[in-house]
Amino acid sequence: MYNCHTQPLSRFLKYSVSALLSLLLCTEVIQAQTDFAPGQIMFTGYDSDDADAFSFVILTDVLDGTIIYITDRGWSSTTGFRDDNTGEGTISFEFTADYPCGTAFLLQDIGASPNFWVASDAYGVATGIVTILTSTSE
Repeated sequence: MYNCHTQPLSRFLKYSVSALLSLLLCTEVIQAQTDFAPGQIMFTGYDSDDADAFSFVILTDVLDGTIIYITDRGWSSTTGFRDDNTGEGTISFEFTADYPCGTAFLLQDIGASPNFWVASDAYGVATGIVTILTSTSE
């Protein structure tokens, strides 16, 4: 015997479960990043003697999760960034909190082998994540 009341309920449950699973499987955390414009980061110091260090100040508010790339690799108008073994390289710095305009940062190389960098704010508080990129073509 056909029960007309169970078919709409089963159809409802089937579609509800499918919709819920789709929502759970397709949910992705989207994290906003600051899109820097030219002139919104100002380098305020550089020490090229061992151990290397440099400082900069942000001239705009920065959101947590923003990543910047910093390099001392030379530039060629014909081949782009120089890719050699002269000690030049590229690092990334990830901001691990929201920071207001005017915040200063200091990045220091504290280990020659392996090369290890740390970052701190103007008060000496450790901040951010510094990563040495192994592929210098990034």
